[in-house]
Amino acid sequence: MTVIAMSRTEIDRMSVLQDLAANRIKVADAAALMGLGRRQVFRLAKAYGQHGPEALVSRRRGRLAATSPSLNNCLLYWTVKDST
Repeated sequence: MTVIAMSRTEIDRMSVLQDLAANRIKVADAAALMGLGRRQVFRLAKAYGQHGPEALVSRRRGRLAATSPSLNNCLLYWTVKDST
């Protein structure tokens, strides 16, 4: 058995996709419940069908954002700012 750490949003998406797979709701309803477009619902449903719940977990978890300054850039910025 594999343990997967999921956020509340990912768990909610999983339950919506389970309802969609069981034909209890339609794609438009799933899109409204998840706050996504129809295309993203199809993409998530396909990934969930192929890979299970781990397909819903963000692959970016634990990483810095691409726009966040690194620690070295912050120190350089403050060093330059203080010296002028």
